[in-house]
Amino acid sequence: MITAEDGSIHLLRNDVHTWSREESLAHILPSQTVFLDLPVPEPKSHLKVSSGSLISAYIERVTTHIKQLRNLPSGLFAFARHFATGSYEEIEIESTNRDAFGLRKFIIVATKTGKILALDSANRGNIVWSRLFDVGTKIHGMWILRESSAVRGKPPIIGMIVEKTGIYNFLQIDGLNGKVVEYEEFHHGEMDGFIKAFLTPAGIVDSEGRRNVVVITANGVGRGLPSSADTRSLLSQMGNKSYYSVEESNAIQGYVFDSVCEVVALLIIVCEWLVNMAFRSSSR
Repeated sequence: MITAEDGSIHLLRNDVHTWSREESLAHILPSQTVFLDLPVPEPKSHLKVSSGSLISAYIERVTTHIKQLRNLPSGLFAFARHFATGSYEEIEIESTNRDAFGLRKFIIVATKTGKILALDSANRGNIVWSRLFDVGTKIHGMWILRESSAVRGKPPIIGMIVEKTGIYNFLQIDGLNGKVVEYEEFHHGEMDGFIKAFLTPAGIVDSEGRRNVVVITANGVGRGLPSSADTRSLLSQMGNKSYYSVEESNAIQGYVFDSVCEVVALLIIVCEWLVNMAFRSSSR
């Protein structure tokens, strides 16, 4: 019997892996749990777009709808059965698509052992995917940056702030398979002791359809993640419009997000770039 660093338990019998239990779920962080909506499945039949006259295009469209009526009885029967029983028989468990009512979700959880897992709510909470970070990694925040329906053809994105030995990383993870899409590393001095991290308000998204994460450092400077010109432009829209609170030792203090913070963050980024360029030049 073996207990792994992530909390899972495995049984080896004569050097053969017999079974395993994901006991790391006993170490879930309640504050780092998100419910991810799944994308709508693509239609099996597509309407033909005619490059001819409007009359021919109209006839082709009506003809296609008439052919689709053949599936109407079976569709109505499946809908009535699902509505009456609440069963998920029509869901393909191995797929990553939502059900007819949007009840199926992926529950993304993080554990104290530095592991994240995606649980399928329609399949008794079975694990869809998991990712284990290096030993000693702490998870400081997890958010849904992009919903499944935000941009057609692009997967939902989960944003995470992780830290190990004072080095902070901002990860962007594909919510459907757990792969890291992008990551950004922070230096110890810049992010040491940040006091707050939160999503930008709904409706403020970048060109990729993602909401950004605003990090407030111990000295009150705000910075957007990921670091880009697009993000800095979005933060300028938040000036005097967004509020956040910080839980202190004996009270909860409220703050307003000032656009001046964005200017200071921009200066920090420029200084970092100049220092890196100077370091590379001296190394050569």
